[in-house]
Amino acid sequence: MKLLILLIVLSSVICREYRPMAGGRFKPDQNDEGLRQAITYAKEHFETSCDGMSGYKWDKIIDVEQQIVNGSNYYISVQLKNGDQIINVQIVVYMPASPPDITITSCSVF
Repeated sequence: MKLLILLIVLSSVICREYRPMAGGRFKPDQNDEGLRQAITYAKEHFETSCDGMSGYKWDKIIDVEQQIVNGSNYYISVQLKNGDQIINVQIVVYMPASPPDITITSCSVF
């Protein structure tokens, strides 16, 4: 009986690691086409969509998370540079279930 309980607990932990909870954030597949489109869109539009980012250039991606909603939210944490100034910003890109209406919904310095 103890072995059965242990197996059930372990299987739930393993399943939780590989299956994201509905509405929760998770690490997207690096080969995901939607992720590629979201990053490209963020790179091309962050200066005009995010207040106070004019003059900053995209330096590197720090982290990316995805959230399944009616489409996908991509939480892209990036490092931006403006000369010697460096800031870290999280850019949220919403990609609806039926593109092409991709938008940046928020930008926040962290």
